[in-house]
Amino acid sequence: MPTKEQIWEAIEALAQSLGVAAEYVWEVVMRQQFWVNGWLLIVIGAVLLPFGIWGVQLLWATMGEERSGYKWRSGKVDMSGKQGSYAMLGSFIGFSCLGASLILFIVGVCHIINPGYYALKSIMAMF
Repeated sequence: MPTKEQIWEAIEALAQSLGVAAEYVWEVVMRQQFWVNGWLLIVIGAVLLPFGIWGVQLLWATMGEERSGYKWRSGKVDMSGKQGSYAMLGSFIGFSCLGASLILFIVGVCHIINPGYYALKSIMAMF
């Protein structure tokens, strides 16, 4: 783990080697953190969210609970055969997608709120 002095020396060396282009590179990296990393993570999370919701609904169906407004009734899924195995596997995949989408939303929002931190982190990862 580099010390604070080593980080500042690395940043100063990078700025001196880039010269006038240092400000442009910083702006580009900031935009990349905001638009590419931040919004891309949120979009991927939004794509995974319906699969997570599907997993919750599938688990409700397999547990035999009757929910008002839904199309299933209790006892439709026989948990003893292949259908039960597929339902549990689908529920697991759905819950995994739900967890992944929530994590991606949180990380994406962090990139949008504070792109400077992640820009500096990505620059320092090169050293």
